[in-house]
Amino acid sequence: MKTTTNRQRGNIEAIGCLIIFALIAIGWGAFAIAWNGARETRTCTVVEKLATGKKDGGNNYILITDKCGQLQVEDSWTNGQFNSTDLYARIQPGTSYTFETVGWRNGLFSQYPNVVKVSQ
Repeated sequence: MKTTTNRQRGNIEAIGCLIIFALIAIGWGAFAIAWNGARETRTCTVVEKLATGKKDGGNNYILITDKCGQLQVEDSWTNGQFNSTDLYARIQPGTSYTFETVGWRNGLFSQYPNVVKVSQ
């Protein structure tokens, strides 16, 4: 009967860990592609702006609109956007804007389409 040595067992465990890591990376990549693939251009009027605190000390910036639903303004490393605070500050209630958004509404995780570009 053939038995496995500690070295063989270690190799099997290392390969298993690599496979799990690869599956997680592929899943994360597929999610990022799908999220960015849901890109839309919407024109609507901002009714209200909300800034709510996050557990990590930052803010959730939410826009309530007349016909686009709720949108979030958040930094996005997948889109190279790191100016969400400045973008949010420029948006004024009662004004109509054209928003470029990525993503979709997910009630389970309280996610909204993310504004990546805005123009008047």
